[in-house]
Amino acid sequence: MGETTALLADRCDELIAVDGSAAAVETAAERVRDRPHVTVERMRVPDEWPPGRADLVVVSELAYYLPEDEWDAVIDRIHASLRPGGEVLLCHWTGDADDFAQSGASAHARFRERSPLSPVVLHQDAEFVLEVFA
Repeated sequence: MGETTALLADRCDELIAVDGSAAAVETAAERVRDRPHVTVERMRVPDEWPPGRADLVVVSELAYYLPEDEWDAVIDRIHASLRPGGEVLLCHWTGDADDFAQSGASAHARFRERSPLSPVVLHQDAEFVLEVFA
């Protein structure tokens, strides 16, 4: 979370970064402490969600930890908070781990099935898949 948040901070007028891990939130907050336009909060999605509307929602290294019903709820929350013309970026590792509820590929496929947005960018290699929807 810290690296992605720091990189996005240089490209956003306002950024809200969330993670369920206290350690990840602490690391990210430390990395962007000199950027007043960035807020870093601990939240457990989908039950908790940042307020307001967004031009861009980035879901990175998260969806495979969520069972399908929770991922569906996150997808719904994304669409409810996205401004008209907004975009969604999904990025997930393509490997497998014991604590994954689904694969990154499955999470991306579910987003494509459930979302009214169209894929506009796809990058896939042996390590990760990244997609942008608009």
